[in-house]
Amino acid sequence: MFRYFVESSLLFFMMTLASIALLESLSDEQQVWQATIFMFAVAIATYVPFHIRRRTRLGVPLPLASLLITVGYVILFVILALSLLEVFWRPSLMLVAVTCVYSIGGNSIVFVQFLGTFVEVREK
Repeated sequence: MFRYFVESSLLFFMMTLASIALLESLSDEQQVWQATIFMFAVAIATYVPFHIRRRTRLGVPLPLASLLITVGYVILFVILALSLLEVFWRPSLMLVAVTCVYSIGGNSIVFVQFLGTFVEVREK
């Protein structure tokens, strides 16, 4: 679980730093949002299945909160993909911010749940 927190947090943090660097180097903000959303979509599409496969191999159960957060990532991926295709809306700072906030919130919930396993009292 510690590896999950480090990997997923650093992944989204590095992409956020990359988008800031792109914002400073490119003059067209729309290109920056497209590139950033593309990076987020690729990260979600590759990391989430990798994480689920790793948990399955280790035989670690997927608690309800983690399952709901994973479903949320799938929904977020669909939203990001639709924005890249400009079906309902265009890539924007708002979508980048929502992705970052969801990542931070989701990781926080999983972390609190993980900490709860150490203080959980099971009745016999």
